[in-house]
Amino acid sequence: MSNAKKAAARKARRERQKTKIQVRPAKTSGYVRIRLTGLLTSLSPLHIGTGELVQAQDTDSATEALPALSFMKDHRGLPYIPGSSLRGLLRQQARISWGEEDALFKRVFGLSKGDADNTDSTQTGQLRVMDAPIFLHDLDDHGKISVVEPKEQSQRAEQVIQNSTTLPRVSIDPVTQTAIEHHLFSLDVILENTKFELTLELENIGQEQLTLDEMARINQLLERLSHASELQLGKGKSYGQGLFSWRCNTQNNHAHIQGVSHAHLLQWLKGDERFPDFGSLWKWQPLPDIEADYTSEWTSIPLYIKPQSAFLVNALTETRKKQDKSESGSDSLPAAVFQKTKDGKPVIPGSSLKGLLRGHCRKILSTIQQGNDKAKKDKSRLQELETMLEELFGSTGRTGVIRVQSAIASDDASEHTQYFNAVDRFTGGVKDGALYHVKAARCERLNSRFLINTEFLKDNAWAQALLVMMFRDALEGDLSIGWGKSKGFGMTRFELDLPQVGSDSVQTEKDAQPVHTCITDWPQLAEAWPDIPGIQTDVHFSMLPKELLNKLCGEDKGTPPKQNTQSDQYSSETCDTEGA
Repeated sequence: MSNAKKAAARKARRERQKTKIQVRPAKTSGYVRIRLTGLLTSLSPLHIGTGELVQAQDTDSATEALPALSFMKDHRGLPYIPGSSLRGLLRQQARISWGEEDALFKRVFGLSKGDADNTDSTQTGQLRVMDAPIFLHDLDDHGKISVVEPKEQSQRAEQVIQNSTTLPRVSIDPVTQTAIEHHLFSLDVILENTKFELTLELENIGQEQLTLDEMARINQLLERLSHASELQLGKGKSYGQGLFSWRCNTQNNHAHIQGVSHAHLLQWLKGDERFPDFGSLWKWQPLPDIEADYTSEWTSIPLYIKPQSAFLVNALTETRKKQDKSESGSDSLPAAVFQKTKDGKPVIPGSSLKGLLRGHCRKILSTIQQGNDKAKKDKSRLQELETMLEELFGSTGRTGVIRVQSAIASDDASEHTQYFNAVDRFTGGVKDGALYHVKAARCERLNSRFLINTEFLKDNAWAQALLVMMFRDALEGDLSIGWGKSKGFGMTRFELDLPQVGSDSVQTEKDAQPVHTCITDWPQLAEAWPDIPGIQTDVHFSMLPKELLNKLCGEDKGTPPKQNTQSDQYSSETCDTEGA
């Protein structure tokens, strides 16, 4: 190679090196890597499954062990929350709050084909969400972590395993609303107050650096876990599982992040003695306080269930197999026992409540159809009924717009034991040797929450009409739940706590105690329903039953416009004449 060619090659290499240096200019005022750490605390049972069935352990020889869907576990055999699950939840909330066109959304979560303006391009997001393991250390009231000895960690790990449990579940026949035979299963769940250690990192090298205000917006996404009842992880969202609270690690009672600056990174690479290892590069930085930008599509309605008799939702894992009998030939164990929490409070699972409300809505729709000659002749209207229920409550492969949390007793409860004689189905007389007993519960009130997507209600007036009719029957005591309805068990009356437009107490926090007027009867419900925030439509409240009839039976779609007078609100007679 001639000298001239060598000189040209050296010049070209120098130009390329200059270009590489310009790609990552030094920014001493910012961070090239940012870390946000904190604790997630479960507020309800949590199940993030592997899809595998494991055999549940028999804690009692008389207890029926069911195959359980197993929880995600790490190499130590301890539960953990996959980072992909958390990142997906954060991305979903960022899409709602910021919008997909927001510059911060694109930088943090990246772009896939079809998301970007150029459908052939992709962009890697700056956010990395680590798997969240069980937290086994101590945390004081100021958020300071104290590391415990390995022996103590092992003992706490064993305690976590012992505190995990299985929740029985049954598949329900959509027509008869009864349990399908041989469709019994259970979920391996982690109970309330279990802490997980979460770490998020953002890589700024080669990209525009994030500001502290933008980091505060990311922290807000996590803080919403503590304030919104609809933000849930894992299986069972529709009946209250997977609720969390978030607590960012703090310094001096203020949320902080950790960052590595570009200047310190270069000094460490050069062997600066002030930075003996990479861990010494991380510096604490307080997050600024910014105005919350969260708007929810969901409204949370507190439900108060007041049992009018003893009630029993069977705890399947505590009852004996039907074949087991004592040596004397009589049953020594109860045939059914009410479900209760770890501290002994009676509980009605959210799945049972949701099934109760869905079944009653089906009854209302079926009654309307049977009273309409056109609908009875048109067989396709039966499919419309199923479609309406699936839109509201969901189905396999379809998410509904209604969620119901488990109802837990708010006061001391007592057991109610009652004996029965089984009846011979052929003779109609008492069956010899078939004496059995059950253990039900009695309490003054159980607290639950009903969550509804207000965007769906606003666009579907028929759904509002159906829910109003359902709640009216619940207020009047027409809903019974659990075992033994024909024997007088499970009679209830509901009370609602409806949020109102203009009320300072409209909240979505799980633990909040808003001061609302408690709705206890139909006139109060008819007056308060139109003022629920976010559900106002162009259809007047008095015309909601007509909208339901149009949707279900294919009647004329003509509907008068919304009126401003309160005197036109429909009375109880209106609901009756519309077929409710």
